Amino acid sequence: MIIRKAEQKDLEDLLVLFKQLDDYHRENVPNTFKELTKEDRINYINQWIDCANRYFIVAQVDERVVGLIAAEGSIIENSFYLLDKKYMKIENLGVEKEYRRKGIANSLLEYIEKVSIDLELDYIDVGVWDFNPAMKLYEKFGCHTFLHRMKKELK
Repeated sequence: MIIRKAEQKDLEDLLVLFKQLDDYHRENVPNTFKELTKEDRINYINQWIDCANRYFIVAQVDERVVGLIAAEGSIIENSFYLLDKKYMKIENLGVEKEYRRKGIANSLLEYIEKVSIDLELDYIDVGVWDFNPAMKLYEKFGCHTFLHRMKKELK
């Protein structure tokens, strides 16, 4: 397995992975996630490849991309009530079904952790939906819940 930065040549494999992620979220929270087109996904992927402050990392097995993590460096500064902090926000993490439980997600998280340490960031932040079994993965990685976000549907 090779962990490396995503490149334009990975587009077809990334489209497959993002479709799996999109479908999974839409199935579990249908009143929140819209159905994305291939063009939507291409635009999203292109926004992440080669962008400063953004880390779009893939796991490659043989010649195929089977996992991805997308994270972005962020800053809280001059907040009225929060301390100044620099952190890495994980936006997406996904591994193809047949490659799960093989350490790929851990390797991707470790890569982002190393980048974050090298950048002298304060912490790694990840939002995860309640239905997502990846919550256990993040807990094993050392993440803990620090905020509960709730909503009340009105329509």
